Amino acid sequence: MNTFTNELKYSNKPGQIKLSKAFGSYHFKGKTKGLALKYVAQGHETYLINQQIVDVPQGHFILLHQDENYEAITPKNSRQINGICIDLNPDIFSIHLNDSKQSDFLFNTAFDCANSTPFGNAFKGLHVDEKKSEVDGLALLQSFSNKLQDFSIELYKLQRVIDVQKTKTQSILIPRLLSSRNFIYKNFRSKITLDLLAQQSNISKYHFLRLFKQCFEQSPQELQEQLRMTMAKQLVLKEKYSFSEIAFHLGYNDLAAFSKQFKRIFGVPPSKYSGRTEN
Repeated sequence: MNTFTNELKYSNKPGQIKLSKAFGSYHFKGKTKGLALKYVAQGHETYLINQQIVDVPQGHFILLHQDENYEAITPKNSRQINGICIDLNPDIFSIHLNDSKQSDFLFNTAFDCANSTPFGNAFKGLHVDEKKSEVDGLALLQSFSNKLQDFSIELYKLQRVIDVQKTKTQSILIPRLLSSRNFIYKNFRSKITLDLLAQQSNISKYHFLRLFKQCFEQSPQELQEQLRMTMAKQLVLKEKYSFSEIAFHLGYNDLAAFSKQFKRIFGVPPSKYSGRTEN
């Protein structure tokens, strides 16, 4: 049995917040009421916009123009699909998209945001709190407006620094690089190789490494170590975890390797940083 529901959480002049839920395949036709953020919290959707097909997997969002006709389709034999739609009234929220070149790129493109962007935490927070009967809609819309502005600025920066001139090529490579960054954020405690990232992004290994460094000003390995050490700094201050347990949790082969890396970053071993010995 195929069912589709759209729960309106907030609707007023500034915009709308809707939570959608579907079981089975469906084909929905609609028109945006403002700048529309569509986020897939669970499952997979395909959007048809001006004869352009855009796949939006789980954890991705897409931005649509105001007054845009669109169709949202789920694959055959789909199970549960959960989505979030945020409509922002541009007359209320002053969102400045840097220029027409960047603006065109920002729209109708699926971006991976689940773990590595403020968008991800905001969308996931709404998904987790979906059972709340009331939300502070105006504050949420303002928050998403600010996050959209920040994401637009980041995207514009990536377009300026990446060593690719053609906008069409940028529109292919940058989402792939953002997805790779998101993968590292999600899996930084596991072993992540350059070969794996290059394979997933469908970019040759050395070309991928060069572009990643250009965009994010560090290598994938450096980003992974940064994320590991950020968590390590928090965990060593909690007496419930031994240093060996922390090392294992963060994916290090042994305590010695973890302690060496910790001292290299923070100048002292975990024992001196925390004021306690290994327990």
